[in-house]
Amino acid sequence: MTTKDLIAELASQLKLTKKETTELFSESVSVIKEHLLAGYTLQVQNFGSLELKEQASRVIVHPKTGLKMTVPTKRKIVFHPNTKLKKELKDVGIEK
Repeated sequence: MTTKDLIAELASQLKLTKKETTELFSESVSVIKEHLLAGYTLQVQNFGSLELKEQASRVIVHPKTGLKMTVPTKRKIVFHPNTKLKKELKDVGIEK
C-alpha cells in the first residue's frame, strides 16, 4: 500500500476530501517524526509502539578480504507490535 492508497482509503472512511486527508496525514507524520527524533516512544493502542534506538558500534569482518572494519554507532526506528496485533498476524499466518 502506498501513501496515495492509504490517503484514498482514509478519505473514504472518514468522509473527508483527499486534500483534507493529505494535510491530516502529513501533519501526523510530522508530529510522529518530531517526537521520535526527540527521543520519545510513540505508542498506538491496538497497534504497537515505535521508538528510536541506538545501535552500538561493532567490528565486522569483510567476507572476501578478511579485513576488520568498525561499523559506527547509528540510530534506527524499531516497531514493536502489541499483543493483540501479534495474535491477529499469527492467526492469518504472517507472524510466528
